[in-house]
Amino acid sequence: PPAAAPFHTTAVCMKQRFVGTVLSTAMNKSVTVAVTRLWMHPKYKKVVKKRSKIMAHAEYDEYELGDKVQIEQCRPLSKNKAFTVLRHMDVEKEASLQQTREALRKEREEKYLRSKAEWEAKKAAEAQKEAA
Repeated sequence: PPAAAPFHTTAVCMKQRFVGTVLSTAMNKSVTVAVTRLWMHPKYKKVVKKRSKIMAHAEYDEYELGDKVQIEQCRPLSKNKAFTVLRHMDVEKEASLQQTREALRKEREEKYLRSKAEWEAKKAAEAQKEAA
């Protein structure tokens, strides 16, 4: 048998992934996802459905009620939120959402660069006033 790995080695952390249905989109950049799972009762051997409501981070608020999404565990983002929405399970809708996300990312980046340029111009003008 192979030798046991030393304690200090880096372990691969498997993040939990679930598929569920969006229940609520009332919060900003967050969705509530219902994840249904089946388990067998240990005594009665009956298969029981259990539903968990999980809050997940959705950066661009593009999901609607009833959408089927895949979520993945991440670091805690707030008291109740430790999952992010990975993708929409409907392939066509995911493709259109991807285009929307790219447009929003570009818009945010341009806005950031504009504000940065304005800030640098303001600092340069202040430096000229002090020099004069």
